[in-house]
Amino acid sequence: MKYAIQIIASFVRNVQLKRVLHDVEPDPHLNFWRVIYGNFHDVAVIEWCKLFGSDHAEHQPVHWKSLVPEIQQDEFRDGLLDALSITQEKWVNYWQHMKEHRDNHVAHFNEEYLRPENDPNFPEFDLALKAAYFYYGWILRNMLDSGQRNTYPEDIGDYCLRFSEQATEAAIKAINATAQMGEGVN
Repeated sequence: MKYAIQIIASFVRNVQLKRVLHDVEPDPHLNFWRVIYGNFHDVAVIEWCKLFGSDHAEHQPVHWKSLVPEIQQDEFRDGLLDALSITQEKWVNYWQHMKEHRDNHVAHFNEEYLRPENDPNFPEFDLALKAAYFYYGWILRNMLDSGQRNTYPEDIGDYCLRFSEQATEAAIKAINATAQMGEGVN
């Protein structure tokens, strides 16, 4: 379970860093920053797919279906949908969008996917974050119920807020430090 928590932490940190940088400077002039923004986004997609992406027998060891006992999976799925306030159909559509983005743009390359006429919209992470928070809460409850001690934050949402505050301070300084640089590599 600790590995799943590490993947969840990596996912939420990458989402928060991408968001913070975008909030500080939505349209960076240096390719340096554009690459970093894209990398945070791509890593977030990959990490989320480790937790929720596969839907077959050969899951990642941190995938929710690998950790949630089969007898509890319907209950977990119902709780997830309730926490996200969406239907199963909406979840499947979101899940497919994340997987398609990973499969066609992040982990592999599919030229058709990125053509402008196909309107390749990049995934938003609000539902993905809520799903990760739900999974995190499930893991913590199970760790506590089984007597496993841990030092993980009780509230991952609060952790993300504090992480974002610190990241904002660092992002402002970093963006300002490069503000006067001109793009020298075109």
